[in-house]
Amino acid sequence: MKLALIALLACCHSPEVRSAAAMHWLAQTGARSMPMDHPARTTWKFLPGERHGMRLSAMTSEQRDAAMSLMRSILSAQGYDTATGIFLLDAELRDRAIARGRPDPSRDPEQYAWAVWGDPGDGPWATRVEGHHFSLNYTATPDGERMTPLFLGAAPMRIEDGPRQGTAPLEYIDRTALALRNSLNAEQTAACMLSTDKPHDILLGPGREHALKTRQGLQVSGLSSPQRGMLLRLLGAYTGMFRSDLSVQARTRLLAAGPASMSFAWIGGTTPDAPRYWRLHGDDWIIEFDNVGSDPDHVHTVWHDLRGNFGADVLKAHIEQHEH
Repeated sequence: MKLALIALLACCHSPEVRSAAAMHWLAQTGARSMPMDHPARTTWKFLPGERHGMRLSAMTSEQRDAAMSLMRSILSAQGYDTATGIFLLDAELRDRAIARGRPDPSRDPEQYAWAVWGDPGDGPWATRVEGHHFSLNYTATPDGERMTPLFLGAAPMRIEDGPRQGTAPLEYIDRTALALRNSLNAEQTAACMLSTDKPHDILLGPGREHALKTRQGLQVSGLSSPQRGMLLRLLGAYTGMFRSDLSVQARTRLLAAGPASMSFAWIGGTTPDAPRYWRLHGDDWIIEFDNVGSDPDHVHTVWHDLRGNFGADVLKAHIEQHEH
């Protein structure tokens, strides 16, 4: 089964491969799938602490392989590298705490947990991989697949020395956003910059995805053609986290309503060493990025689908179809 699954992951991108990967992990671990209506499915967080599911620390080598295969069935090579890079940052924080003589067991990639809901073999199902600074939420039904909310964090932004030197999983997102912001002319800058103080953290944390009711900032329809190319690269930094078929779905959803439905807003500085906050707000989605507190070396970013978080829209369609 393991070799067959690896072969499938290498050559195929499909819901069937993802459900097979979930069933393989359940079989390997003996973990039980929770009901789709279990409240834990739509309860996510990005701080250290207890999680629903099975932690890496409780898995054998074969079970870890199955867990990573499940994650690989959803994520592209770029997304997998980003996720494992975030895991490495947690290992770095763990080792730094130990070196200071103040061990912090909450900063440890062994605390990341895998969970499955529903029936991957027959019917709607979902999975989450989550720990400090990472929350991947995937939902599948016959009516579609959804991959949000997606949360990514980094502290530090880049590891400058030691055995993990060069690890910088969110640097590409940051540099792409800075390039777009710094391409704006004076008129565009005036429209883009918000007059409020930079928030301490992302505004749209767990349970707050609908907190921003109106779009603010520069309308994307006012960007030049080269600037729109930068915007597409920035969006691609998020949609590119997923396997090619999922990435196409995500990109189509983000761009469906066209540039007139999007705005780009910024608070703070425009250099890598300056605290900053930005967000892209579409018709029914938001991507948000913040330097936590005023620390340019600590980043939180989240992507919400305002209709499809946790597969709300495709699950509703599936239920309505089977009620008639």
